[in-house]
Amino acid sequence: MKRRKFLISSASAAFLYGLSRAQAKMCPPPLVNITGGGQSATSCGGGNSTGAAVAANTVALVGTNTELSIRPSVFNTSDWEYTLFTSYSGGCFVPGWGTHGAYVICGTGGHQAPENYDAAIFDFSDYTWKYIPNTNGVRADPTPLPPSAVTSPYCEIPGTEVPAPAHVYKHQIGIGNAVYWPTNTFATTIASGGNYLHRYTLNPNGTGTWARIATNSTFSAFPGFGTYGGASYAETIFDRRRNRLWFLNCMIHYVSTIPFIDLSGTSWSGAPITSVASGVDGNGFMIHDDEQDCIFMGTNAGLFRLNLSGTRLAGWTAVTSSGLSSVGLSGGFCTRWHRYPVADGGDGCFYTYVDNGSNTLKRFDPVSRVFSNVTVQNGSPMPRQNPASGRIIDLSMVHYTRFTYVPARKCFAWIAGNGQRVALLRP
Repeated sequence: MKRRKFLISSASAAFLYGLSRAQAKMCPPPLVNITGGGQSATSCGGGNSTGAAVAANTVALVGTNTELSIRPSVFNTSDWEYTLFTSYSGGCFVPGWGTHGAYVICGTGGHQAPENYDAAIFDFSDYTWKYIPNTNGVRADPTPLPPSAVTSPYCEIPGTEVPAPAHVYKHQIGIGNAVYWPTNTFATTIASGGNYLHRYTLNPNGTGTWARIATNSTFSAFPGFGTYGGASYAETIFDRRRNRLWFLNCMIHYVSTIPFIDLSGTSWSGAPITSVASGVDGNGFMIHDDEQDCIFMGTNAGLFRLNLSGTRLAGWTAVTSSGLSSVGLSGGFCTRWHRYPVADGGDGCFYTYVDNGSNTLKRFDPVSRVFSNVTVQNGSPMPRQNPASGRIIDLSMVHYTRFTYVPARKCFAWIAGNGQRVALLRP
């Protein structure tokens, strides 16, 4: 089995973001069947009077079990951890599961990694990991897939609509009770893959169903997309205003067309834009600001903005910002950013987590366009990835789709894996 070297990135210097320092008090969730898909609500009332699960400026650890307790018998512990957390993979938040949503890891694997055709989910209603098997008839099997084992051009398991597991990067996104996945890049042992939009729907009975929902290839809207960083530099964005998925590439000096698909239809289209100067590096990150109806792109050449309004996209425009270098582009490009809503007691800014093992978050104010560091001072230390394995983390390879916002809990969550509890936190 292929394994990769990892490097530790040192934590950035942090300053105090002055919020309440009250200690969180987590009440226990009810007992449930950990292997099923039950959606029973918790009686926990939250960490303070606002209804948030933890107090401000606090990290609290929750969980009735770990992802190891739901491991299929055909996986050993190492392969199960590898497919869920190490193979350039992670999960996404699915808001429509149960009463509080869930963090869902599905379809992971690819190349020489163990394959996962099903889903492991962390249910935020009862703080429990659950295993969600597929209804398409594909049994759990970690064996890496050769190209001959999948159909062309869909890169699916023959006779099903199950996409071959792959490195998911930031390609998956949760909408309603399903995960949408535009391309299963690096799906087989020789790194080939498919480019058709698939969906994994979480059913109320604790199963999941894979389906191919696009009639054309994601890349048919832009044939050069995959050539210029279509894997690790790409991100799927859900545009609620238009009920649309955008599939963007950070290497914006190459990109003159952005693929998109309206979820009311089944066909990808391409939105032409004006490319930026060739000196702009692609090791960047994206922030979708739905309130301003735009996408920000952080690059080595500064911050750029793409307005989504209008019948035709004009292209990326350089905008002033400060503190961008504090984010660290080498690790920042593999991180999703999430807004802390004002309605939930937040500041309306975007946050992400890069500094594995520290309690420092990255913060972006979309109005002033200021990037800064914020330290959460109270409660528990943030769990580390691979805490006792001796392996060192390379932030440019491990994709932090494991930091998310949970609206029903009014706080952020960090899922480190390796048999550890999930961290809930508020800045």
